[in-house]
Amino acid sequence: MASEIEYFIEGVSSPVRRLNIGARTIEYWAPETATDRILIAHDGQCIFDTRTAKKSTTWELAQNSIKVAAELNVTPPLIIGIWHQGQVGDSVARGLDLSPDSYFKSGIPLFPKNGPFDISATKGDIYLNEIFNSYLPEVLSRTNAAYSPEKTAMIGASRGGLSTLYALKDHSEKFHTALAHSTHWTIGKYPLVELTVAGLPEPGKHKIWMAHGTQGFDSEYGEFQNHAHKLLIDKGYSFDRDLAFTLYEGAAHTESAWAAQAGDSLRFWINKSL
Repeated sequence: MASEIEYFIEGVSSPVRRLNIGARTIEYWAPETATDRILIAHDGQCIFDTRTAKKSTTWELAQNSIKVAAELNVTPPLIIGIWHQGQVGDSVARGLDLSPDSYFKSGIPLFPKNGPFDISATKGDIYLNEIFNSYLPEVLSRTNAAYSPEKTAMIGASRGGLSTLYALKDHSEKFHTALAHSTHWTIGKYPLVELTVAGLPEPGKHKIWMAHGTQGFDSEYGEFQNHAHKLLIDKGYSFDRDLAFTLYEGAAHTESAWAAQAGDSLRFWINKSL
């Protein structure tokens, strides 16, 4: 069994644990009481530890989860943070993990903010397969959490939002709630929106929460997000039942913004899984 280290974060009594599985760094936080909810988070460097997070700012997912769980009188979830390859801020390396492979390789035009990248080198499918086939089972073996797809969610922002929605294409039987902050539609524009919605499971079992702000990259998402809403409704999803969207006026494309929003996405998930 791989060795792990532990450290503590502000406002949380139980430790975060870090280990390497192959070349991948994984972090996880488990509440002191056994839980039956599991949250899988992209960009693991930015989830718990200010020492590894971009601009020393984390999503504060453990703190947010504790607060929301107390409001709803449930046990907080086990949170698993998956580090992307490369360093924080290396958008090319990060994108290799978080790209929706089959959509990007379908021939649609792509408009990456940081210039061209090698589409043939993306490993988004491998990354998601490893999450569910390797990383999740390993962490479960180290905790007393009870796993069920119905109470398991995935969360991500920007390219992580794309990967979260993409995961429902091939792994919809393994988690039932997708929490997508600031989904980076602009990299593929309308064709990417259409492929993403077409790849989602039929409505009935799954819940999807989406949001974006109005500053920076987020200011460009509105028209594509609205198109996603139309296609989702045409597919049979309903904002009264299994969809939610929030526009955060003044919010930018930053870890601090997503930390401020995370309580809302977590509340949606937990409420829908009660």
